[in-house]
Amino acid sequence: MKSPTRRDFLKKGALTGGVAGAATLIGTQVASAAEKDDTVERISKSGEMRITYAVWPPTVIKDPKKSELEGHFVAMAKHICEEMKVKPVWVESDWATWIAALQAGQADISIGATYATTLRAQSVDFTDPIIYLGWQAALRPGLEGDYKRLSDLDREDITIVGVDGGATLQYVQRVFKKAKIDVLASGTDDMRAYLAVMSGRADMYVGDDYVQRKVMAEHPGKLVSMFPEPFRMNSVCWAVRRGDYALLNLMKVALRNIRDRGLDVEFERAVDADWIHPVPNFVSTSDLG
Repeated sequence: MKSPTRRDFLKKGALTGGVAGAATLIGTQVASAAEKDDTVERISKSGEMRITYAVWPPTVIKDPKKSELEGHFVAMAKHICEEMKVKPVWVESDWATWIAALQAGQADISIGATYATTLRAQSVDFTDPIIYLGWQAALRPGLEGDYKRLSDLDREDITIVGVDGGATLQYVQRVFKKAKIDVLASGTDDMRAYLAVMSGRADMYVGDDYVQRKVMAEHPGKLVSMFPEPFRMNSVCWAVRRGDYALLNLMKVALRNIRDRGLDVEFERAVDADWIHPVPNFVSTSDLG
């Protein structure tokens, strides 16, 4: 039998080292993933789930006197916590800080009515869509016209109002190059933007079609819709830290169960909400009598 040469020995050693190195790398990656997935275990052991939110009625409503939270996203989150046998710990944020709250570990999930954009998906992981929102442009009376696109009003004599951190403002800033854009502070209520248009301080506000219809019903003749229908539909999701796959899966299952039992519509009706849903709701056989 031929004795192994030094070259054979070194070659074998190199191969063995390579496999060991690869195994170590894989082990490190698995350990890293496991550390992130431990969020569910930590929530179960501590009995608390930290939930960040941005106030945006009727999904999240905050009573200014009692500082208590209501809204159908709040009701859904409470229901999930009850099923998990943990209590919710609320962490207030806004459209500019909710991602940072997740990344810093201040919160486990975000229930803000958040658009799942490609840019945001680089920082967090989203659940499946819960509802859909359309965008609409509110104009001051006198700007009515046969418009085909937003850029038809990209003029130097036009002032557009927007809220810092909002997806609609980011969209407006990409589309409009000539018009003046007045940016309100992050966390500002949509109503302030609509009031700016109704008072003549601004000519346009791009926001959610659902909210605009509510505002126009309460202030007839004060606003004009630029288009007969929403010009863009957007999926609204909840979010977790990027790579927190176990918690993301738990949220997806919990939200799907809520939807399949028709509880989401029940929670929405309690706050007079009427959303576009991604899939039809199923009626439980127990409700058929």
